[in-house]
Amino acid sequence: MLEKAIEKAACKWAEEHGWYHRKMKHPGTRGALDRIFHKLAKTVYIEFKQPGGRLSIHQLNEIKELETHFIQYAVVESVKSAKDFLTLCDPETYGVTTPPEEGD
Repeated sequence: MLEKAIEKAACKWAEEHGWYHRKMKHPGTRGALDRIFHKLAKTVYIEFKQPGGRLSIHQLNEIKELETHFIQYAVVESVKSAKDFLTLCDPETYGVTTPPEEGD
């Protein structure tokens, strides 16, 4: 399956499960991961690759930066792996159904 098809199907599933997402772009900077997903104050990033696809050096550098700040991300090669990652990160999986109150 092509990267674009994996991304499209995963985003459709994410929307159906309450995730808000946007395509990532960093003007003047290379290496942005494909999508940023938000749900109930939780934010994660996903880089979509077709099976066997490789990360660019710029993407590897971006991932190192995310790791430095303890930001969750995944590099996925299938719709199933994207669903699994988003399910694992979903606050509702752990019983959270409302965003944290201001000051918590």
